[in-house]
Amino acid sequence: MVYSHSLTLPWSISTEDQQRFRKVLGFVLALTIALGIAIPLLPTLKRSAEQAPELPPRVAKLIFEKRA
Repeated sequence: MVYSHSLTLPWSISTEDQQRFRKVLGFVLALTIALGIAIPLLPTLKRSAEQAPELPPRVAKLIFEKRA
């Protein structure tokens, strides 16, 4: 018996689509790993408690009321 049409389904994935997906996946994975390593190594600005700006009494009272 001879079929006149292709036996592949229209929604099946072609090898070209699989290759493109793997390239994109590899790029995104490499970028994520690189950023995951680089971000913790960035310098951070450390502020001491002495440099913290003082809150006005009205704002400080509001913050303490919300906590209670």
